[in-house]
Amino acid sequence: MLDLCRPLAGLLALVLAGTPGAGDESRPVDFFDLRGLLEGVLGGLGVPEMPAAPSAAKPGSGPASGVFAGNWIPLNRWSEASGFAPPRLVAGGAQPVYALDTPGGRFLVRIGSEQANWEGLEVRLGYAPQLIDQQPWIHALDLKKTVQPLLRGLPEPEPARPRTVVIDPGHGGVDTGTRNAAGSLREKDCTLDWALRLRELLSAQGWRVYLTRSNDVEVSIASRVALAERLNADLFVSLHFNSAAPNDSESGLETYCLTPAGLPSNLTRGYPDDAGQVFPNNAWDDENLRLAARVHRELLRANGSTDRGLRRARFLGVLRGQQRPAILVEGGYLSNPREARQIGMPEHRQKLAEAVARALLGSRTQFAASGHPAGGVGASTNGVPLEAPSD
Repeated sequence: MLDLCRPLAGLLALVLAGTPGAGDESRPVDFFDLRGLLEGVLGGLGVPEMPAAPSAAKPGSGPASGVFAGNWIPLNRWSEASGFAPPRLVAGGAQPVYALDTPGGRFLVRIGSEQANWEGLEVRLGYAPQLIDQQPWIHALDLKKTVQPLLRGLPEPEPARPRTVVIDPGHGGVDTGTRNAAGSLREKDCTLDWALRLRELLSAQGWRVYLTRSNDVEVSIASRVALAERLNADLFVSLHFNSAAPNDSESGLETYCLTPAGLPSNLTRGYPDDAGQVFPNNAWDDENLRLAARVHRELLRANGSTDRGLRRARFLGVLRGQQRPAILVEGGYLSNPREARQIGMPEHRQKLAEAVARALLGSRTQFAASGHPAGGVGASTNGVPLEAPSD
C-alpha cells in the first residue's frame, strides 16, 4: 500500500494543481475530471465488482455511460483527490457511519445501508456502501449522480426570472388514487386542492402556471407529459399522497426523481427496473436531484413530518419523458390516521403549497396570513382555472 501511495501523491498534486481553487468560480468543480486517476487507483487496489454491472442500454433508448458501472471507489481516495478532508468515523457498531465534510455540506454514509444523509436530509443511494479493509467504499455512480450534485449546493432561484411551470395534481376522474381508512378523503381531491393553492401563490409572483387538470377529470400520463412539452415548461412538479394500507403506522414525506441510468431504483412497486434504460429526463439527472432537495427541504421545514428521503424510481411514467427538471412529491400518508387528519385540513394543504412555492421562488419568500405572497394578490382558487393554451 505504501508503494502505491508514493506515486499517487505526486500524481494527485499534479492533477489538483490543474483544478479550480476555492477562489475560482468560473465553473463548478467536476470531481469526476479525475476519472483517469481514480481508475488507476482502482486498478491497483483490485476493485470489487459487486453488485454486478448494469446491463447494456436497450436499443433506441440511448446509451448508458458505463465508465463507472460496477466500480467501487474508496471514499478516502476520492475525498483526497477532490481536495476534501478524509471521511471520519462518527458512529461504530455493525453498520458504522462515516462523515464527509466538504464546502458543499456534510454527507453521511452508513455501511451496508442505502440510507445516507446530506445536510440533515435523508438521501437514498443506489447501492449500500461497503467496508473493505476497514475503509468505506462507495459505488462510483452514487458519487457521480447523488453525492456530487448535492455537494455543488442548492443555489437560490433567480428572483427576477419568472418561469413556466406545469403542476400535476395526481390522479383524477375514475382514478381516485388512494384514500383514508374511512374513505372520506380521496387522493385526487387533495392533490387538486394542493395544486390550485400552489398555482395561486406562483401566479401572484409572475410565474406562468399550468395545471394538467383543473377539475375532477382523468388525464392520461402521456397527456400530462405532452402538456409540459407543448408549453416548453421550465419545470414539472407532480403532487401525490401516499398509502401503505393496511399498515397505518407509516408516515412522512418522500420526494422522487427519475433513477439515473446504471443505478437501481429505490422503489419499483413490482415493475421491471432495467438499469440499462435511458429516458429523455435522464439528461436532467443532476437538476432533478437538486430540485427535489429544495422542495423536500422546504416541505420538512413547513410541517415537521418524518423525513422518508430523496428517492429515485424508474417506473414513474409522468417523469420519464420530461425534457426539463421534473419531480414527484408524496406529501404524506393517507393510510396513517394522524397524517390523514392533517391532510384533510385546508390550512395544512396551504402549508404544503407554500412550502413548494418557497422552494421554487426562493427560501426567503414570505407569505401573508391570507396565504398570498407578501405584496401580491392571487386569484381565488375557486375562480376560473388557468387553462393551458390550445395549439
